[in-house]
Amino acid sequence: MEHRKVKPIFASFPNYLKSLGMVETKASPLLMRRRVCKAVLTRACVAALLCLLVLHGLSCQQPPEPELNANEFKGRVVGVADGDTISVLRDGKAVRIRLWGIDTPEKKQAYGTRAKQFTSDACFQKVVLIRIRDIDRYQRLVAEVVLPDGRQLNRELIRAGLAWWYEHYARNEEEFKSLQAQAQAQKLGLWKDKNPVAPWDFRRLPKKTDAAPNKVEPPPPSPLDGTTTVYVTKTGTRYHRKDCKTLKGGSTAVSLKEAKSRGLSPCQRCKP
Repeated sequence: MEHRKVKPIFASFPNYLKSLGMVETKASPLLMRRRVCKAVLTRACVAALLCLLVLHGLSCQQPPEPELNANEFKGRVVGVADGDTISVLRDGKAVRIRLWGIDTPEKKQAYGTRAKQFTSDACFQKVVLIRIRDIDRYQRLVAEVVLPDGRQLNRELIRAGLAWWYEHYARNEEEFKSLQAQAQAQKLGLWKDKNPVAPWDFRRLPKKTDAAPNKVEPPPPSPLDGTTTVYVTKTGTRYHRKDCKTLKGGSTAVSLKEAKSRGLSPCQRCKP
């Protein structure tokens, strides 16, 4: 039986590679195989590198921000009045924002200054998300304030024991109720006091006036009768009381009857 020689699989490569312009025709099959492997590996590495660059670029892209509804806007905090009142830029103007569902201590209460400092540290000069819930009687926007890291400032103040849950306006906010209970149990912030006074009760207390007390006017001088002693001067035309500031040295004590008989009139300053 006649056996035919089988040509090696790479025996026909020279003509193929020559048509691609990759190798010379006189190269040995072993050299051609090495060049082929090197070319394939190079192209594979380049393709892998391109894929990595594309994937890296996609991972670095910021996800699109969700669209805001009519009751939401973002702005930079430019002022902090107290723990629960801030000013935020909206369309180039600063608008007052009252934090919804909470009430921080007043400035003259314990922890009022600390609550203001907490709010300032958390949001001042930062861009926050405002979710409007209402408008109060002072025309302030009552809203939730979402910090850049996603936390809600309203909740964080309660969590730190620096705000009360304003149950009257957020009656169904169970999370606020739970956070306040936790702060009370841990005696955080204002809950360290034995009998903390709620801000809405503090505002109802009578205000102390800082004005100086009214001066008590001296009683009017008693009426003079004819025997009352008055004081006159040699050249004067009026009679005076003993303590009159217009009197100078040389006054003489006479009776009121005698002073009137001389035609003297009463002093307009001491009014004897």
